Amino acid sequence: QARKDLARFLRNFACPSGRMSALAARSLLLLSLLTATHAHAGCSCSRRAVMQGAAAAAAGGLWYPGKASAMVGGGLVSQGELDGLGLVGLATAAGGVCTGTRIGDGLVLTARHCTCSRAGPLEHAAFSGDLFAKNAVVRPIEDVITDEDGDLAIIRFKGHAPSSHKSAMLQLSGLEVADGDVAPLMVYGYGRALADGPGASGDSMGVLRKLPNRLLGPVYGQPMTLTTSPASSTEGQCFGDSGGPAFLARPIRPGVAEIRAQVGVLSQVGAGDGWCGGALDRYVNLAAHVEWIDDAVASLGGSRLLRV
Repeated sequence: QARKDLARFLRNFACPSGRMSALAARSLLLLSLLTATHAHAGCSCSRRAVMQGAAAAAAGGLWYPGKASAMVGGGLVSQGELDGLGLVGLATAAGGVCTGTRIGDGLVLTARHCTCSRAGPLEHAAFSGDLFAKNAVVRPIEDVITDEDGDLAIIRFKGHAPSSHKSAMLQLSGLEVADGDVAPLMVYGYGRALADGPGASGDSMGVLRKLPNRLLGPVYGQPMTLTTSPASSTEGQCFGDSGGPAFLARPIRPGVAEIRAQVGVLSQVGAGDGWCGGALDRYVNLAAHVEWIDDAVASLGGSRLLRV
């Protein structure tokens, strides 16, 4: 009951002018930690307000021990790359954020826990690099099917995606990565970022970024989960990146890679320990859920997927 009372107070009084105080954010973060069961973080205030307040709380050292810079770094994603890979942002009415990929007209693949967040149900899908921009192209969500055996969900949105927005290519055949080897990846997400690199502008939430990553061996057959690790100890996935894709990547030259098929959906950041950046992350292996994916797509009226 105390948690409910605190949540009610924060919703009604903590954001009277669209801004959230650090004190209110710390209280909300404590509430979130008490009720958290997944990597995804929700919020109770409107849109960016809670994220900005959470940044102040994190900077105060309450949420993340040690250096608060250990967040997702990476670079911004152009609209052309977003469209070409089928990347999608997902948001609740309260400003909760997740990430997904379009796998057919009207269908988005994401994590199951994104659909049952404490921030409320997902409200819309966005086809823009900034989820909360006034000119973001959005579509309302109207249905969802979740996987009982894995952290996967497929969402159906109303209407059509923009004509320039493509469907993601899915890696549904098994991978092999020897013990001690790595496979280069590129991961994407709309989650919280503290970035100091080129094009970065401090703390952000709901802005699409990408980050080089590595799939760690051994991977034989079709394991249920894939373990990944960022190349830098100060970078990695964070809250709001849940449901985001990991794509196989073939390096061409320093800083440039050819992006191939999607192999996984982000399920846990920090291997489930709740921290962001510089840690092992867990992705649902799409190849282990082919039958469910095909059945869910058919149930939602989708057509044949792009797959390898």
